[in-house]
Amino acid sequence: MRLASCASKGTLIKLAYSSLIIVFVTSSCKVRNVMEENLYTSRDKEKGNFVKLKDSTVIVGDEVKMRYPFLGQSFVEVNKDRVKLKEVDVLQNSTAYYKNVNGTMMPRIAKGGINVYLTYRKYSNSNSTTSYNAVTNTNVTTTTTYTTTYPVYFIQKTDSGKVKPFEPKYLDAMVGDYQPAKEYMDIFYQKRKVTRMWTWINAGVITGGVAYFFISKGNANSTAKFSTGEYVASGAVLGGLVSGLINMMRRGNNYKNLFEAISEYNYGYNRRKK
Repeated sequence: MRLASCASKGTLIKLAYSSLIIVFVTSSCKVRNVMEENLYTSRDKEKGNFVKLKDSTVIVGDEVKMRYPFLGQSFVEVNKDRVKLKEVDVLQNSTAYYKNVNGTMMPRIAKGGINVYLTYRKYSNSNSTTSYNAVTNTNVTTTTTYTTTYPVYFIQKTDSGKVKPFEPKYLDAMVGDYQPAKEYMDIFYQKRKVTRMWTWINAGVITGGVAYFFISKGNANSTAKFSTGEYVASGAVLGGLVSGLINMMRRGNNYKNLFEAISEYNYGYNRRKK
């Protein structure tokens, strides 16, 4: 079995899906175990606990903990000494290896020629509805806010490289010097062309179906409940929606090839280092 910096290729891909699942199943022990396993195996096992500041100063300690007080600035506690979190570049404790990315300490979940960091962000969407209250004889507006948590990945070529958002264009440049990993990127781009094509096709079918529905409705006999044209148009819209849903699933599944590219690159990177 090939290894991607101590974690198997399959484990890295499972982590990607587990990160999405954790949004809906936060109590899943299996998801937590996968997360903890990858966090631990992505540490620098030849080093102990340490803190590296942005000025390259390294502080070694038996205990390294991040603290986020309710009042005051966040800090890192090293052997009971305090260091401001904003001054830290990287740190490692018994749990994981963390990198300061845009002010957020993100754990590393894959280590090697390409490091992968993970954080979670929240997206909120509000929906307002207005109803009439007969008791007070007034209109009442109710606002409901939906909050979704989703994973955000960042990538870095070796520990000295610049951290970039996990986007195909950045990953493609990073794996360009290793053909086996590049092949997964080629597969990704090929499948992305297909899904983009079907996105336009589905949009055209739905738009055409809606337009044909209203045209048929205008031309239909007023006594008829539903004309043949309206049935055809409704079928086209429904077909376009179903096809669009399937296409979205294919597009999401295609991102598996990006994680495969990272795992393949890290496998080759570790093999070349030996």
